[in-house]
Amino acid sequence: MRRTLGIMIFTHDSNKIEGIGDYVSASAVSFLGRYRAVDFGLSNMANSGIDSIQVFVKEKPKSLVEHLDSGRQYNMNTKRGGIRMYFAPEHYSSMTNYLTDVSTLYYNKIWIERENKDYVLITNSNMIFSFDFNKLLDKHKESKADITVMYKECNSANKQFINCDVVELNRQNGVKTITQNHGDKAKRNIMMGTCIMSKDIFLGMIDQAYHTSRLYWLRDILSDACEYLDVRGYKYDGYFASINSFKSYYDTSMELLDTRKRNQLLQDEWPVYTQTKDSAPTRYANGGKAVGSLVSNGCLIQGDVEHSIIGRKVNIGKNTVIKNSVIFPDVEIGDNVVIENAVVDKYSSIHKVKEIKGTDEQPFYVRRGDTI
Repeated sequence: MRRTLGIMIFTHDSNKIEGIGDYVSASAVSFLGRYRAVDFGLSNMANSGIDSIQVFVKEKPKSLVEHLDSGRQYNMNTKRGGIRMYFAPEHYSSMTNYLTDVSTLYYNKIWIERENKDYVLITNSNMIFSFDFNKLLDKHKESKADITVMYKECNSANKQFINCDVVELNRQNGVKTITQNHGDKAKRNIMMGTCIMSKDIFLGMIDQAYHTSRLYWLRDILSDACEYLDVRGYKYDGYFASINSFKSYYDTSMELLDTRKRNQLLQDEWPVYTQTKDSAPTRYANGGKAVGSLVSNGCLIQGDVEHSIIGRKVNIGKNTVIKNSVIFPDVEIGDNVVIENAVVDKYSSIHKVKEIKGTDEQPFYVRRGDTI
């Protein structure tokens, strides 16, 4: 895919990770104890042979900039291409409704035009899946479509993928309409925020979208394009998740503690790259143990951890029980504390309150840096 430019766009305003999203963008949220959400899309591109990737950023760039750094962790040739970041226009900073992916792409389109590429592959930073994009490109060329979009069949869309886009297909797998999933039907074709087209068509669509409405998103112009372009669907059968709300973040984290499902996503022959940090192995003391959990390096575990995700450099005190929870890095948890069905954000300290419990439907959230 050397002739393909990779573009990673930010998520729509309707997709917000409540609480966590107050501190970081959806693309930079910690995931499975060691990754960031953005790692999956970037790794798919790098593993597929895309050597030039543009990442578009709307807001809260600090964590993402620090994480991507030079981009070398994604196993790319930075002399030939690499990863470059582009930011939303500053004159829209006080008008958040105008900060769309279209306005950001239009503002930076000169950098897209300068890329000597034939195709553009666009993917969304909050979509979690593993896939060789060469298969998508081959199908796109074979069908001679103008645009090819990826979708996943879902039989529980009344509960999952709320606010994600859905595609309605005809018998030839052509896309008739693109709408939003409001949870009113169980069976839906969930659009995966990923599509491929020629660079010329993409630039034309960005121009048209920007001059049609300053509030247009890429999803809007793609929906319009179904009426005058040949837009085809590509069915994906592997593991797929969308991190577009606090609940979906929690549910996906718990779901991937299932080894079978995690192995569908994390495959030896298709690595997920991320920024690595040197730290000592986790130490278990005073009878501390972890069962059915993912525990990162640099932790001290003196209590019981069950079916949970523990980030780097987390200290868990004596007789403390962590169950069905996600603990972000750099968290201090004292002795005799019970945490269940919760997400504890970075730099928090839990000592005085001895019981923090949410439910499967309403997980408890401890804000970043809070003392409890």
